[in-house]
Amino acid sequence: MTVVFNVSVELSTCLLGVRHFSLKPVGLQDSLEVNLESLCSCDCQQPPMTNSSQCTEGQGVFHCGVCACHPGFLGAQCECNDESVLLSNCLATNDSEVCNGQGDCYCGKCVCHASNFGRIYGPYCECDNYSCVRFRGELCGGHGVCDCGECRCESGWTGEYCNCSSSIEACVTEDGGLCSGRGKCKCGQCVCSAPGASGNKCERCPTCGESCSAAKPCVECHLQDKQDSESCAQKCNTAQISIDSTAG
Repeated sequence: MTVVFNVSVELSTCLLGVRHFSLKPVGLQDSLEVNLESLCSCDCQQPPMTNSSQCTEGQGVFHCGVCACHPGFLGAQCECNDESVLLSNCLATNDSEVCNGQGDCYCGKCVCHASNFGRIYGPYCECDNYSCVRFRGELCGGHGVCDCGECRCESGWTGEYCNCSSSIEACVTEDGGLCSGRGKCKCGQCVCSAPGASGNKCERCPTCGESCSAAKPCVECHLQDKQDSESCAQKCNTAQISIDSTAG
């Protein structure tokens, strides 16, 4: 488990020498040893530099190690203007938190926080790639990616959890039938619908009668003088049947 603490130290006066202190959260055995030294002066012998690369697009004067921004510009490097720093630019709605509480508003744009769980993103830090449903402990069933709270399934997989295979290979019998004509292929597996049918491909069915009786409608359809190919296809979808119309 990782615990993150944000600590700010502010000096009211310039320190003489090095100060030492410890940070130890209540209830934890770990501690942080800090050596603090203040920089009370800087080299200001150089004259102010206009159009310095240190200040964005010449929007300030670089002097004593910092940018003195021109009127209307803000930021450590004068990279922001007065209009862009409005917090309203970082609010999705008037009632929402700044950057949804998952980022900081910088120059009128949200800079999303880092997360140990994944990536936070979006114009208002409203999205992440880890807050999606799980199937058997795997995010998006292990067959998709999480995008802003929704699973985007890989090719060949469907469903809210991306756990439903769209392949029918496991449902096809040796004669080319689908679930032996006694069920439907759902999520890559046969779901038997005929009474008494069982098996991975609904191949066992003691109460389904003889196979010749099941093929009778298909045979009769092909022997009619005026064949309806679409109708025959529906009646012959349970098996591959060869019709020899020349037989006596």
